[in-house]
Amino acid sequence: MTHIEIAFILFYVFGITVVSYKGYARKKKLEMGKWFHSDTNAYRETGALVFLASILVGFVVLKWYKVVAGMILGWMICYGILHLFKEASRAFSLLVLVLALVFLGLYFI
Repeated sequence: MTHIEIAFILFYVFGITVVSYKGYARKKKLEMGKWFHSDTNAYRETGALVFLASILVGFVVLKWYKVVAGMILGWMICYGILHLFKEASRAFSLLVLVLALVFLGLYFI
């Protein structure tokens, strides 16, 4: 895998983890924290924007089948993160964002 493919998957995972955490937390009766109580806060909006942008940019930069495979892999990683880390997945999603930015930077170096 190239750096841009890894960055795409990590951006996708960040976005979908942030967007889906609120519903997961309600279902499992986990603590949501102040960042996730509201539907319109900067963190969740950033997650939604990164989620959609990763798909759109992925279709421009990568081949379509790599984007679809990356979306499936990213969804599975997100599901694993939410089940494994539970409430800590909020902080872990920030780590994923930082890793995605590192891989994106490596692509341009």
